[in-house]
Amino acid sequence: MDTDTTTDTPQKSSDKIDFNTAGEIQKNKKRNQHPRKQQTLAVDDPVEALNRRARELSTQIEQEPVVDIEKVKAIKAAISAGTYQVDANRIATKLMELEFHLNKPPKDS
Repeated sequence: MDTDTTTDTPQKSSDKIDFNTAGEIQKNKKRNQHPRKQQTLAVDDPVEALNRRARELSTQIEQEPVVDIEKVKAIKAAISAGTYQVDANRIATKLMELEFHLNKPPKDS
């Protein structure tokens, strides 16, 4: 048994108020009073959350550098040291892919 702190009297577990259940009852009452408003909120909330997240990501992207400075430094160091390896097959493949995409006829919309 628990003790009621306001009266110092023992309480049975069944006498306790489940605030989670009480909160759910209040939510259900509010939903029943304003069904149209609740329906609108259900649609708007995910959209607003998506918009907010898009703004956050946009801000993060704006703060990122366009060029990977560390990678550039590493390549410069490898070139200076004479250890940079050029993969001619990879370059040729990428050039052919680019040529293919540039000469591809536009899709009909």
